[in-house]
Parts: sequence; C-alpha cells; structure tokens
Amino acid sequence: MEARFATERAGTVPLAWGQRAIWGAIRDVGPGSDHYYNVPRIVRLPRGWRISPDAAVAAIGRLLARHDALRSRLCQEGQADPLQTVESRGAVAVEVAEAPPDGAGAAAETLRERLAGRRFSYSEDLPLRAGLVTGGGVVSHVVLVLCHLAADAFAADVVVRDLRLLLRGGAPPAPYQLMDLVAAQGGRAARGSTAALGYWAGHYRAIPHTMFPEARGAPGSPRFQQAVIVSRAIDLATRTLARRHGVSTATVLLTAVAALVPAVSGHRTVAVTPLVNNRFAPESRTLVTSLCQLGLFVLDIEATGAATFDELLARTRHLALQAYRYARYDQAEWYRMVDAVSGERGLPVFPGCCFNDQRAADPLGRDAPADPRQVVAARAETRIRRPPGVERLNCGFCVHLVDDEDGVPGVALTADTVTMPPGLVDRFLHAVEALVVGAATAGTPLSALPALIDGAP
Repeated sequence: MEARFATERAGTVPLAWGQRAIWGAIRDVGPGSDHYYNVPRIVRLPRGWRISPDAAVAAIGRLLARHDALRSRLCQEGQADPLQTVESRGAVAVEVAEAPPDGAGAAAETLRERLAGRRFSYSEDLPLRAGLVTGGGVVSHVVLVLCHLAADAFAADVVVRDLRLLLRGGAPPAPYQLMDLVAAQGGRAARGSTAALGYWAGHYRAIPHTMFPEARGAPGSPRFQQAVIVSRAIDLATRTLARRHGVSTATVLLTAVAALVPAVSGHRTVAVTPLVNNRFAPESRTLVTSLCQLGLFVLDIEATGAATFDELLARTRHLALQAYRYARYDQAEWYRMVDAVSGERGLPVFPGCCFNDQRAADPLGRDAPADPRQVVAARAETRIRRPPGVERLNCGFCVHLVDDEDGVPGVALTADTVTMPPGLVDRFLHAVEALVVGAATAGTPLSALPALIDGAP
C-alpha cells in the first residue's frame, strides 16, 4: 500500500540548527551505524475505533501533507552543510502485517525492529517509514519510524498525537513549520546564538578537553555497548528529590551523573552535554523537526562547598538552567567556535559525556512517595537489560533516560568499551541508583561517591 500526499507547501532551504546538529552526529558514526539514530513509535489503536487499512493509509498521507519535515530530502547528502528540499507531492510505502489479536503486539514489535533496523538514504528516501498490523480487516497497530533529521523524540510524539487525531477525522492546523523555523533562525534568533556561543567558548577554554582520556582495555565487540537499569527505585527517588527542590527529574539525574563521573574519569571539573529539546516557545510545541541541541553543564563539586547530594542539588540548580538556556545557537558557528578554541589549546575539545532525556514526559514530582521505606524496598525489583550495541558512535559516554517496560523508567548508558568496560558500566548505573535513593531517604554524603561505584554489584 502507499500513503500519498499533495500540498502547496514546497521549497529548498538550509538545515535548521537542530537538524545541522544531528546531521553532524549521523556523519560521525557513518552509514554502518547511523540507524542507531532512527526514532520509532508504535501506535496502538483502541479496539472500538475499527480503522480499516485504507483509512489508516489515507491518514498517514494527510500526516505527511501536514508537516514540512516529513516531506524533506537532502539535496547534497555528502556535504557537511547540505540543503534540503521539501516536496509538495509524493508517496510513502506502507508495509502490512496480518496477525491474530493475541499476536498483534508481538507483530508490531517485529515490524518496528525491521523498519528501524536499516538506515535512511537521506537524499532518496522521505524521512518516514510506516507499517500496519491488521486482523480481520481492522488495524490494531500503526508502526512509524522517523529519520532523526526530520524529528527528535518530542516531535515523534507530536506525530503520534496528530496521527490519532487524523484517524478520528481531523486535526487543528499546524501553523508553524520547518521552513518557517529556518527563516526565523536567519533573523532575530541569531542574537541569542551569539550569547550562547560566548558561554560555550568561555567554558571550553577551561574544562578538561575530554572526560575519559584513559584507555582501560581492548575494544569489545561491538565497541560501543549499552546497559539499561530498569529501576522503580530510581523513579520514586528522583520524583521525591524533584519535589523537594523544585526541579525536574531530568535535572536530578543530570546532577547525579555529573557528580559520579569524577570517580571514573579522574577529573575534578566535569562537563556533561545534555541534549536540550528547545521547546520553550509556544509555537515550538507542535513543530515537527529536530530542535534538540547540546547544552553544557559544568560542575566542580569542591567549588560548590556542598557536603551532601541534597546540598549539591540546591546549589547547582542555576548551572542546569544555564545549560538549558544556552543550548540554542547557530550550529555552523558552534563548529567554528570549537575549532578555534581547540586550536588555541592545541587539543580537540569535546567532553564526550552526554545526557539525553528520551522519555515521553518528565514525571516531575507528581505522586512522590511519602514513605522512604517504599523507595528503599523498590530496589529489590531492579534489573539490568542489555540492548544491542553499535560499532561506531560519536560519543564515548551517553546516558539516556528512557520509558522502559511495564511503565518502569530506565536509565541507559552506552559507552566505549575502551574507556568504560561493561562491568564498570553496570557499577556506574547501580551507583546512580544508590546515590538518588540514599539522597531521597537518608542523605548521601558526597565523600561516599567513589565507594558507591566500587561497592556496586
């Protein structure tokens, strides 16, 4: 089946700043591993909707017409800063898998893995793949895989929401589009970019040039391996701390990771680059594109004078806000800044220590448990799972917050086996759990941080 679209909006424009950022990462990992960045979603349809395959395909076509980014292709795939063309007419193939009701969920997972497991051809493919799981002439699941050039995780959730609305008969107009964003970034937004680049340059002249310079072993196979700690205790503890300090759970975990990195990196000053979704303006909240760019969170625990993790959160909240504030900038100018500062220092400056909240929503401090014993008891359920790794990645230490199985959030760490062997990755994740649980229930002295990693299971 084919989902066809037709619209009057078309044009050839530069990449937006966030698109330019993810394009750099895609080029760094190369064609053998760039499918790592694909953004999959499974949309389960209520049984009462009784959507036919034809109706679902027509809705996907309207979805494509609705968003500029879903109809874009690169004009010059081999270049560092290519243009993109937004098509006015075209079609996307829709794969259909038949499955009985008790096997529909598994069929959707299989379809997702197949569609997400291969790379996009950025100059030939439209940046959306789609599939349907059907039974008895009715669609039970729609599977979407988006190219990261077209959508970050937030945008993928906007796409899912719009598809649900379109399946039910309509959706409100999408007033702000990719081509509008590109035009805006060539105007007033450039002034904010200058301030952000000044913030980055100041820190890049002072921080260690990389967080993990020491090789600890031979490369594994694949070289970059991942572990995910699935922990209800982390969820309960971070919500407790978020409510206590008036911050997001992402800020709690960003600070926890930064506090633990010195124990494995050997550096007193830590630089972590959180991926910031840049969805602060109202018009950006329905915009489908990749808006995410790196922020810079710099932490020197000794300089804060904090004795406990609670004190550290209270005293470094402004540092997290700075990281989020200065994460919107002209990406091409950022690359030039990095080259200039690296030239001054005689070393390539890149922390290689990133943090990415990929959850559909931050739970903030909602429903934080009142009884600390609940938080401690939840550790008995904690487990580690191991998704497939990749041979190449542009960062050697990547923490991701994910929505994991059965509604329990997970914290994932993908690391270069040369600097972070798999056993150390596991201990680091268990130490994150021990740190936030201890802080939420009894107080964790910062002097105990190295022991948390050394003593982790």
